[in-house]
Amino acid sequence: MIYRLLLSLTLLLSVQFANAQDTAADARTNTVSIQSALTKQTLQLTVIFPTGYDATNIQRYPVIFSNSDSRRMALMQKQLDWLSHIDFGPIPKLIIVGLPNIRDLDSPQHKDAAASGIDTALAIKVLQQEILPYIDKHFKTQPFRIIEGYSTDANLALGVLASAPQLFNAYVSVNPALVLDKTDFVTRLQTVLANSKGSNKHLSPYVYVTLGDFVQNKPLFNTLRKSANKKNTHFIDLSAINYYTAAVTALPLALEGLFADRQPKDIKQFLAGGSQSVTKYFSTLQRKYGYAVSSASTMLDLSQLQIQKKQFSAAVSSMQQAVLSKPDNLYYLSRLANAQQQNKQMSAAKDTLNTALKVAKKNNNGHGQRWIQSLLTDLAQ
Repeated sequence: MIYRLLLSLTLLLSVQFANAQDTAADARTNTVSIQSALTKQTLQLTVIFPTGYDATNIQRYPVIFSNSDSRRMALMQKQLDWLSHIDFGPIPKLIIVGLPNIRDLDSPQHKDAAASGIDTALAIKVLQQEILPYIDKHFKTQPFRIIEGYSTDANLALGVLASAPQLFNAYVSVNPALVLDKTDFVTRLQTVLANSKGSNKHLSPYVYVTLGDFVQNKPLFNTLRKSANKKNTHFIDLSAINYYTAAVTALPLALEGLFADRQPKDIKQFLAGGSQSVTKYFSTLQRKYGYAVSSASTMLDLSQLQIQKKQFSAAVSSMQQAVLSKPDNLYYLSRLANAQQQNKQMSAAKDTLNTALKVAKKNNNGHGQRWIQSLLTDLAQ
C-alpha cells in the first residue's frame, strides 16, 4: 500500500512538472526597459516568472537578481524550476531578474571593466534608486532579495556586499575573479564580514562564495574566508573541480543552504508541542524573510512522525493545518485521509478523499483522479 502510494505520488508530481515544463519558456520571460536618469541610458532587464505566476493573484515571490549571460540565465531557470516545483523541494519559487550591464559612459572601459569594480558605485545607485523600486512596483515580489553571479560577473555581488550590504538578503558569488578588482573591495569585505558576526543571524546577509581553479584568486579568497562568520557565511573551495562544473552545481547548493530553515530536518523537536510548536517556529522565520513562510511541508513531516509514534489524533491535527494552507494539494489531502483512517475516522477520511477527487476534476487532472479513486477503492475494502 505504502509503495503504491509513493509510486503514484512520484508519477503525479512528474506529470505535473512535465506539464508545466511543456509551457513555452518564452511565455514566462519578459524584457522590460527602464529609462535611467543616473546613467542616461535605456536599461534592458530580463524578468523570468516562476511556474504558476499570476499577476492577478495575491501570491508573491522572493527575487533573485543575476548579471550572468543569457546561456546561464536559461540554465538557472531550468534549475530553479526543478528545485521549487514541489512544496518539499529545497527552495521556494523565485522571480529571476537578469541585470543589465550598468556602466558609466564617462569612465574608461576595457575588457574586464565590470569585474574591476570601476562602475560598481554607479551600479549600486541604479539598483537602489531605479531597478529595485521598479521591480517591486511592477511585479509580485516579496521583500527578500538575492544577488548572484558567476566568474567575472560574480564580482558585482561582492562589490555590492562590500559597500551596501543592506541592499540584498543574500549574496552568492560563484568563482569570482578576485584578482581583477581595482577597488580594494577585499579590505572592505573583511570589515563587512567581521561585522556580520552578531548574535542575530536573521538580520545579517547570507554569503556564499566559491573558489574556482584559477589559483591566482586563492590568496584573496583565503583572506576573506578568515573573516567569515561561520554561521551565516560560506566560503567553499571548488578548485578541485572544473571551472564550468561550478557554474552548474554551486548555485543550487547555495540556495539550498539559504532556505534550509524552511525545511527543518529535526522533526522530533516538534513532537512534544505538536502542530502549535511548528506554527511558533515558522513565525520566527518571518524576521528573516520579511513575510510568512508556509509550514505545510513540515506539518506533513510531523504528521508522519506522529503516526509512527501512534499519536493519531495529533497527526490528524497536523495534516489539517497543512491542508488549511494548501487546500488544493492532492498529496496533502491524501495524507490527511490516511491520518484520519489511522485514527479510525473512516467517514472523515472518505470525505477528504472525495474533496481531493473534486479538486482533481476541477483541474482536469486525469492522473490525479485515477490515483484518488484508487485510494477510495482501498478505503472501501
